[in-house]
Amino acid sequence: MRYGQNLTRQPTTSMPKPLNILAFFDTRPGHQFQTRGVLSALTALTKVSVRERHVGKHSDPLGEFCPDLLLGAGRRVHVPMLKAKIQTKAKSVVLMRPTLWTFGYDLAVVPNHDRMKPHPNIIRTTLAPTTIQPSCHDRFGRPLALIGGPSRHFSWDITSLRECMNRLNNGSGFDVITSRRTPLGTTGHLPPDAQVHKPSSVDRTCYESYLANAPLILVTPDSVSMLADAITAGAAVHTVPMKPNPKSKVARAVSQLEASNMINTGLSSVPLNESKRVAEEILSRFFPEHLGG
Repeated sequence: MRYGQNLTRQPTTSMPKPLNILAFFDTRPGHQFQTRGVLSALTALTKVSVRERHVGKHSDPLGEFCPDLLLGAGRRVHVPMLKAKIQTKAKSVVLMRPTLWTFGYDLAVVPNHDRMKPHPNIIRTTLAPTTIQPSCHDRFGRPLALIGGPSRHFSWDITSLRECMNRLNNGSGFDVITSRRTPLGTTGHLPPDAQVHKPSSVDRTCYESYLANAPLILVTPDSVSMLADAITAGAAVHTVPMKPNPKSKVARAVSQLEASNMINTGLSSVPLNESKRVAEEILSRFFPEHLGG
């Protein structure tokens, strides 16, 4: 042995085992994208292994897969998640307002406009989680309009939509993405330089590209999920003025966003990444060993 040789054993750091996640999905795309947004954020923060359960479809047995976390959005997944929680003892996180008593979940992620009473198992979000990523690069695309359709939340007003598009047009015309709820004949009332894309022709990757490159996004106020996507993307977001239903929580959400200067200011929206915030909350509460640094 050489004189002065340091025999102190250096500490070794071992990475935690992958976080096993059992994700539950119903048939509604908006719910699916909330869950996938949080899954994507968790994947960016730690090593995960994911299995999926789709309500109403046959699922193979889990075998040796032992979930640490159950995750899902939408009322139809709540009972299957509760059954899985009883069987596996995994932590359960529900996105959106829960339908079960607090024993049914360990954490509920609830938007502010749902007005739930404070509870240790509830965290509030400004917007729903989404797969959209905030983008700070220069935006060279055309203005984008996201068009929904009639709902119980607002009185549908095609004239107001057309007037907004004319007022906000920068000379290049709008790219327009309609939805399955958009009434037939709507596109015939839009400005002639609008380029309309039906939902069947726009996959999720294409949709996210439009959001990332549009300098301005105009949204009909009937869909909180479209507003969440637009604001998270980081563009200047405007809503189409339509008469609200005073009892609607969606109308209340739009009013809160406007009061917070997140929409209708003409400026790029405040950077917001609810999916990442929710993922960090899950790890810090239940799996701190998976948080880096």
